[in-house]
Amino acid sequence: MSFELMINKGFNDLLYLAQTYPEFAPFAKPLMKFQRDLRKVLDAAYTPSTTFQNVLNHGDFQIKNMLHQIDAQGRHTDTILLDYQICCWTTPAIDLYCLLDMQATQELKDSSRNELLYLYYQKYAELLKRMGFVGKIPTLLDLQIELLRCAGIEMFHYAVFQSFRYLAADMDMEAFVTGACVNPALNNPEYKKLMYTELSRLLHQGTLLDD
Repeated sequence: MSFELMINKGFNDLLYLAQTYPEFAPFAKPLMKFQRDLRKVLDAAYTPSTTFQNVLNHGDFQIKNMLHQIDAQGRHTDTILLDYQICCWTTPAIDLYCLLDMQATQELKDSSRNELLYLYYQKYAELLKRMGFVGKIPTLLDLQIELLRCAGIEMFHYAVFQSFRYLAADMDMEAFVTGACVNPALNNPEYKKLMYTELSRLLHQGTLLDD
């Protein structure tokens, strides 16, 4: 299964919404422009940052690469990450957007995004101090600005991966990705409402460009 096919499928499905539903029409040109520039967006994100302190990112921060430890009472006590094949030294936005977009539900992201980032920042700053870091530790505001600067990663996640949350467990993935079957999310009112909200936000904040 080609990752390029998945990418094209994701953007083609969003363009289908833009061509089919009048409320999505304003997103057509911005989406096409974003897809044309996608390689530049991803290359910039995975290149060591010049705007924020670089960190070691796992790079494939998904459920399948996480191992959780549960105690006798069924409570989570620890997590380790597996498979560092595509780890990278760059902006923390890579793994943070994976956390927000791939791990958290949309409801959790909407209600607790800033709290999650605050908790991450606390641990990040504490670790640098513990290690005796003598440079300037970025502020939480710096981190928020970095995430806004790198929000193309978030747009990429929404386009390529969001519809997977709406698929049945027995869905033929190969048929889905190759377009041999219709994406059922495209007729799901919840999915359409979510994508309209998020595409509007990404357009209004400048991640999607309409010029």
